[in-house]
Amino acid sequence: IAMNFWGFDTAQGKGFYGGRVAGSLGQCDDAVAVGGRIYFSIYGGGQLTEYDPERQTGFPRNPRMVAQNPQGQHGAGIATDGRVVWVAFKPKYGTLDGAMIRYDTATGEASSRNGAVPGQTILSPMVDMGSGNLVAGTTFLSDCATATPVHDRTAAVVLDGRTMDVLLRVDGPTGVDALRTLGPLDAERWLMQGGRQRFVFDTRRATLTPCEGFHGIPADAAVVYAGRPGRFVIGDGATLRLWDASTDTAEALATLTKGLGRRWWVHGLDLTFDCGRYAILWRDALARG
Repeated sequence: IAMNFWGFDTAQGKGFYGGRVAGSLGQCDDAVAVGGRIYFSIYGGGQLTEYDPERQTGFPRNPRMVAQNPQGQHGAGIATDGRVVWVAFKPKYGTLDGAMIRYDTATGEASSRNGAVPGQTILSPMVDMGSGNLVAGTTFLSDCATATPVHDRTAAVVLDGRTMDVLLRVDGPTGVDALRTLGPLDAERWLMQGGRQRFVFDTRRATLTPCEGFHGIPADAAVVYAGRPGRFVIGDGATLRLWDASTDTAEALATLTKGLGRRWWVHGLDLTFDCGRYAILWRDALARG
C-alpha cells in the first residue's frame, strides 16, 4: 500500500531501492516499457507515472506523474505501440463507466476517455499493429462490487487508437461477466477469454465464437501472448510451453520446481518469475522458431 518499488541493474548485478512509484497510497497494477522508460498504471486516482532508469530516482521527479483520469481506480490493462501508452481503469467506486488514458511519450500529449462502452469497463486492451486501433473486452461489473450492474452482457470491441471511441462492438456470451483479450491469432482474429471459456473475435466478420478446433490449450491453463500473432506461452501447472496456433502444437519450455515461481510474465523474448523474496530473469526464453 506504500507504493515502494525496487530495481535491479543486470549489467552491474546490483539491486536498489527506488522509493515511491506514485504519490498516493495504493498499488501499481500494470507497467510497460517504452523508449527505455517504464510507465506504471496506479491505483488509486487513475494515475500514469513515468520512470527513467538513467536519472536519479526519487518521486515526484523520477518517477513523475504524466497523466491522470480521476474516474479511474484499479488498473484494467495497459498497452503500447512503442510510442503511445494506453491505460484502462476500473471506475471510481459506486459508478460503472470505466476510465481510460492515452499518453504520447514523444510529445507528452495526454487525453482521457470515460464510458467508451457506457456502464462497462474496458479490459486488457491490446494494440492492433496493422491499424493502430485497440482490441479489448469489457466487464459490466463495478470495482469491488460498489455499484449495481445495468447490463448482463460483456462485449468484444475495437477502439479508435486516438479517440478511444468504439469502432466495432460484438456482444459477449451469456453467463460471462468479464471478457479479456489474450492476443492476436492472425491479422483479423483475436483470442479472448471469459471465465474458463475461450473465444475467437473476428474483427473483419464482426463475430465472437467459441474457440473450437484448438486442442493445445488445457481448459485451466494460463495463456499469455508471446509477441507474435499466433504464439502464446501456456502455463499448465508447473509446465510452461510455447504454443503455435497456426499448427496447434506446443513446444516445451520449462518445468518449474515446486514452489519456485508464484507468478510469471512475458517481456518480449524474456520471461520473468516472481519467486517471493527474489525474482528470476530468463533472457531469450522465447527466441526460438
